[in-house]
Amino acid sequence: MTRTCSTTTGCKTMNICDETGDVFFTVTCAGDTYCTEDVAGAATCELDQPADCDDEVPSPPETTPIEPLVCTAEGFFPDPYECNVFHYCSGYGLQSDFQTCPENTVFNPEFNSSSPCKAKEDDESDCSQVDCTENSVFKHFGTSEKYFAYCWEDPDSTADPKEIKVSMFMCIEGTSFDGVQCAFQCKEEGNFANPRSSTTYYQCYYANEVLVGRMLTCPGSRQFDENLKICR
Repeated sequence: MTRTCSTTTGCKTMNICDETGDVFFTVTCAGDTYCTEDVAGAATCELDQPADCDDEVPSPPETTPIEPLVCTAEGFFPDPYECNVFHYCSGYGLQSDFQTCPENTVFNPEFNSSSPCKAKEDDESDCSQVDCTENSVFKHFGTSEKYFAYCWEDPDSTADPKEIKVSMFMCIEGTSFDGVQCAFQCKEEGNFANPRSSTTYYQCYYANEVLVGRMLTCPGSRQFDENLKICR
């Protein structure tokens, strides 16, 4: 994904483009931030207003008090409270850009098409929210096996009790959230690469006619070869 400032909808709009350069979707810079491109042409939302920005361009009204997420990875993330809002993260530790889905649509946690939004079919099943009152470290995000949340007290909060913040996480392809972690899902027998570590791999096998898996570590300084399915 690449990011460019829109040349047609004012200096607060940023285009997220796919590998071919076509606009995948647009996001609106929040609050008093403006779309700014660096010397390499990559766009971000910054407080400094560009010199060529028209002061007369109105900022789109914010209908909900949406807060950006602190990004835990690159990609799309659901908003923890508003089901018709999604966030796009361009990298770890950065602030997300958020966007509202079109009317009568909501964010689709399982999307793999050209749009992260889907038609709203049912108020309850289509609208997931993070419940930080539950006594658990990590929280399921609705029925999604891909996204999960972590609730934590803001140490800088002066409120009593302290304000609760939410971090959203995403399991990588081939894994799913099991309530504790992103666990690898065995689909067939064999050895499979661990996307998070080249020195470990997953071994899937049948035990009592049930397909199970375990993570193994390559000996010494060896690394797992995904093509040969062995450590070398």
